[in-house]
Amino acid sequence: MLAAEASVIGKLAFADFGLPADVAARIRESATPAGNTPRLPTIRQRLIEIVTSNPVKAAADGALLPLVVFSLASRLALKRVADDRREAVLNVCRGLSNALLVVVGWVVAAAPMGVFALAFTPGARLGVASVGALAR
Repeated sequence: MLAAEASVIGKLAFADFGLPADVAARIRESATPAGNTPRLPTIRQRLIEIVTSNPVKAAADGALLPLVVFSLASRLALKRVADDRREAVLNVCRGLSNALLVVVGWVVAAAPMGVFALAFTPGARLGVASVGALAR
Protein backbone atom coordinates (compact mmCIF):
# COMPACT_ATOMS: atom_id res chain seq x y z
CA MET A 1 0.00 0.00 0.00
CA LEU A 2 2.83 2.37 0.86
CA ALA A 3 4.52 1.81 -2.50
CA ALA A 4 1.33 2.75 -4.34
CA GLU A 5 1.01 5.96 -2.30
CA ALA A 6 4.64 6.82 -2.99
CA SER A 7 4.10 6.22 -6.70
CA VAL A 8 1.10 8.56 -6.80
CA ILE A 9 2.87 11.26 -4.78
CA GLY A 10 5.97 10.90 -6.95
CA LYS A 11 3.95 11.31 -10.13
CA LEU A 12 2.21 14.40 -8.76
CA ALA A 13 5.42 15.95 -7.48
CA PHE A 14 7.38 15.43 -10.67
CA ALA A 15 4.58 15.82 -13.24
CA ASP A 16 5.85 19.18 -14.47
CA PHE A 17 9.51 18.29 -14.11
CA GLY A 18 11.02 18.65 -17.53
CA LEU A 19 14.70 18.66 -18.33
CA PRO A 20 15.89 19.83 -21.76
CA ALA A 21 17.65 17.15 -23.77
CA ASP A 22 20.93 19.09 -24.04
CA VAL A 23 21.07 19.58 -20.26
CA ALA A 24 20.35 15.88 -19.69
CA ALA A 25 23.16 15.01 -22.11
CA ARG A 26 25.61 17.31 -20.28
CA ILE A 27 24.65 15.78 -16.93
CA ARG A 28 25.23 12.28 -18.32
CA GLU A 29 28.63 13.34 -19.71
CA SER A 30 29.71 14.80 -16.39
CA ALA A 31 28.85 11.58 -14.50
CA THR A 32 31.55 9.04 -13.71
CA PRO A 33 31.74 6.31 -16.36
CA ALA A 34 30.65 2.87 -15.19
CA GLY A 35 34.01 1.36 -16.22
CA ASN A 36 35.86 3.32 -13.53
CA THR A 37 34.10 1.77 -10.55
CA PRO A 38 36.49 0.52 -7.86
CA ARG A 39 36.73 -3.16 -7.01
CA LEU A 40 35.17 -4.23 -3.71
CA PRO A 41 37.56 -5.60 -1.07
CA THR A 42 37.37 -9.25 -0.07
CA ILE A 43 35.92 -10.34 3.26
CA ARG A 44 39.44 -11.10 4.52
CA GLN A 45 40.65 -7.59 3.63
CA ARG A 46 37.57 -6.07 5.27
CA LEU A 47 38.13 -8.03 8.51
CA ILE A 48 41.77 -6.91 8.61
CA GLU A 49 40.75 -3.29 8.05
CA ILE A 50 38.30 -3.40 10.97
CA VAL A 51 41.15 -3.49 13.50
CA THR A 52 43.09 -0.25 13.18
CA SER A 53 46.67 0.24 14.26
CA ASN A 54 46.23 4.03 14.49
CA PRO A 55 42.83 5.29 15.71
CA VAL A 56 43.76 8.95 15.08
CA LYS A 57 44.54 8.17 11.43
CA ALA A 58 41.30 6.16 11.15
CA ALA A 59 39.36 9.16 12.48
CA ALA A 60 41.15 11.53 10.10
CA ASP A 61 40.45 9.21 7.16
CA GLY A 62 36.79 8.91 8.11
CA ALA A 63 36.99 5.16 8.69
CA LEU A 64 34.14 4.79 11.18
CA LEU A 65 34.04 1.02 11.61
CA PRO A 66 37.65 0.69 12.83
CA LEU A 67 37.03 3.66 15.10
CA VAL A 68 33.95 2.01 16.60
CA VAL A 69 35.85 -1.26 17.13
CA PHE A 70 38.67 0.66 18.83
CA SER A 71 36.16 2.50 21.03
CA LEU A 72 34.49 -0.73 22.10
CA ALA A 73 37.85 -2.35 22.88
CA SER A 74 38.88 0.71 24.90
CA ARG A 75 35.61 0.62 26.81
CA LEU A 76 36.07 -3.05 27.66
CA ALA A 77 39.65 -2.37 28.78
CA LEU A 78 38.57 0.56 30.97
CA LYS A 79 36.17 -1.74 32.84
CA ARG A 80 39.26 -3.53 34.23
CA VAL A 81 41.10 -0.34 35.31
CA ALA A 82 40.91 1.01 38.87
CA ASP A 83 38.07 3.46 39.52
CA ASP A 84 40.23 6.55 40.17
CA ARG A 85 42.25 6.07 36.98
CA ARG A 86 39.15 5.25 34.96
CA GLU A 87 37.50 8.50 36.10
CA ALA A 88 40.48 10.53 34.84
CA VAL A 89 40.15 8.99 31.38
CA LEU A 90 36.39 9.53 31.39
CA ASN A 91 36.83 13.21 32.32
CA VAL A 92 39.12 13.70 29.32
CA CYS A 93 36.60 11.96 27.07
CA ARG A 94 33.75 14.12 28.41
CA GLY A 95 35.77 17.27 27.76
CA LEU A 96 36.55 16.15 24.21
CA SER A 97 32.90 15.31 23.68
CA ASN A 98 31.77 18.76 24.77
CA ALA A 99 34.36 20.46 22.56
CA LEU A 100 33.36 18.36 19.54
CA LEU A 101 29.69 19.22 20.10
CA VAL A 102 30.65 22.88 19.79
CA VAL A 103 32.46 22.13 16.52
CA VAL A 104 29.40 20.25 15.23
CA GLY A 105 27.29 23.32 16.02
CA TRP A 106 29.65 25.42 13.91
CA VAL A 107 29.42 22.96 11.03
CA VAL A 108 25.61 22.95 11.19
CA ALA A 109 25.61 26.75 11.16
CA ALA A 110 27.86 26.79 8.06
CA ALA A 111 25.96 24.02 6.22
CA PRO A 112 23.70 26.31 4.13
CA MET A 113 26.74 28.02 2.63
CA GLY A 114 28.29 24.65 1.83
CA VAL A 115 25.13 23.40 0.14
CA PHE A 116 25.01 26.57 -1.94
CA ALA A 117 28.65 26.12 -2.96
CA LEU A 118 28.06 22.47 -3.89
CA ALA A 119 25.02 23.36 -6.01
CA PHE A 120 26.69 26.39 -7.60
CA THR A 121 29.50 24.51 -9.32
CA PRO A 122 27.36 22.08 -11.36
CA GLY A 123 24.85 24.85 -12.00
CA ALA A 124 27.54 27.10 -13.41
CA ARG A 125 29.04 24.29 -15.48
CA LEU A 126 25.77 22.91 -16.85
CA GLY A 127 24.02 26.21 -17.48
CA VAL A 128 20.91 28.06 -16.39
CA ALA A 129 18.56 25.29 -17.55
CA SER A 130 19.94 22.99 -14.85
CA VAL A 131 18.99 25.38 -12.04
CA GLY A 132 15.46 24.01 -12.04
CA ALA A 133 16.73 20.46 -11.78
CA LEU A 134 19.06 21.34 -8.90
CA ALA A 135 16.37 23.34 -7.09
CA ARG A 136 13.90 20.48 -7.44
